[in-house]
Amino acid sequence: MISSFLRASALVAALGVAACSGPATPVTSACGDKPRERIDCTSEIAYQGTKTEGGFGVAGLASGDAGHEERALRRVDEETERYAAMQSRLCRDYNACVLDADTYARESKEIRERITRIPELAEAVRKAPNDGDRLRAMDELYRAAVPEERRVEEVSFRFAMTAELPASAGGKRFSVEPGDTLPTGARVSFEVSVSADAHVYIFQSSPKSGLTVLFPDARIGTQNPLKSGEIAAIPGGRQSFRLDDKDLGTERVFVAVSRQRVANLDDALARVASGKVNALADDAVLARVGAMDDAGAAKCKTRGLVLEGPATDGCSRSRGLVLEGPADQGASISARTEPGDDLIVKVLPFQHVAEVGYSPPARARGAVIQE
Repeated sequence: MISSFLRASALVAALGVAACSGPATPVTSACGDKPRERIDCTSEIAYQGTKTEGGFGVAGLASGDAGHEERALRRVDEETERYAAMQSRLCRDYNACVLDADTYARESKEIRERITRIPELAEAVRKAPNDGDRLRAMDELYRAAVPEERRVEEVSFRFAMTAELPASAGGKRFSVEPGDTLPTGARVSFEVSVSADAHVYIFQSSPKSGLTVLFPDARIGTQNPLKSGEIAAIPGGRQSFRLDDKDLGTERVFVAVSRQRVANLDDALARVASGKVNALADDAVLARVGAMDDAGAAKCKTRGLVLEGPATDGCSRSRGLVLEGPADQGASISARTEPGDDLIVKVLPFQHVAEVGYSPPARARGAVIQE
C-alpha cells in the first residue's frame, strides 16, 4: 500500500510540469494587442508513460487501528486533487487572458512548491524506523499538504503544573516535570492555555485515595470550554491543591484536550465526582487511559490510546505530539493533536514522598517562579 502511495505521489510531483507543459508546436492567441503563447492544459497527469485522473489513493497508507490517521491521509488526497484542479484552472485562466504572466507564474509556483514536497515526505513515512519517527513524518506530510484552516480538529495546549514547597522544605516554587519528586505538604496549581477553544479534563490517580477530578469542577470559576489565547489558572485565585500524607508513591495527573466535548470521558469523570467510581479500573474509559504506557510504547503494536471499543491490551501510548521549543520552557507538558486526530491525552507522573529528608530539584533553587 505504501509503494502505491509513493507512485501516486510521484505523479503528483510531476503535476507542475506535465499538467501545463507546452505543446510541441506553440499556439499563440491575442490578449488585447499582445500575442500570448498558449499552454496545453490537460486534465490528465502524465509521468513516465503513466496516466491517472484524480484520486491519488493515499488512504491506503494508514495503519489499521488509527482512524484519525486514515482521516488525515484522505485529506491529503483531497487537497492534492484540489491543487490539481487549481493548477488546471490557473492554466485555463491564463489562456483566456484572465491572468497575466506574472500572476500565473507566481500562483502556479506556489502550487508546485506545495505538491512537489509530497514524494519526499511520503518516503520519510515509508522509511521511518519506529513508531515515533513515523508519527513525526506523518505530521509533516499532513501539515505540508493540508492548510491550517482545513485541519479542523487541530488544537495544541500548554500545561504547567507548579509546586510550592512547604516552608520547612525551602518554600520555593517551580514548574513540575514528569518524574519529579514532591513532598507531603507541597501545594500544587495548574496553568492551561489552548490554541483554539477547547474542552480540558484534568484528573489525578493516587495509590490509596484513588481518583480525584481536578477540572472541570463546579467550585472553580473557570469552566469548559477554555478560550483560545487565555491562560486558565486552576484552581485559580489564591487557591491550590495540597498533597496530604495519605498517598506516598507514584501519583499521576492525566490531561485530556479536545475542541469538542469528549462525551464518554466527561461522563466517566462525572461518575468519579459523584462517588460512583473510585479507581481507574472501575470504569472502562478510565481503565484505558490508565493502561497507557509511553515508556514502553516502543514495544507496542498499537497506534495509540482508544477511549472506546474493546478493552486495550495494556500496551498503548498516549495521544498527541509533544512539542518542544523556547515557547514551551516552563511547561510541564506541551502537545498538539496528531494528524487528523481530535484528542490529546497525556499523563504527568510524579513521586510523592514524606517531607522528612526531601531535597528539592536543583532548578527549584536557581530558577524560582516569581509571584
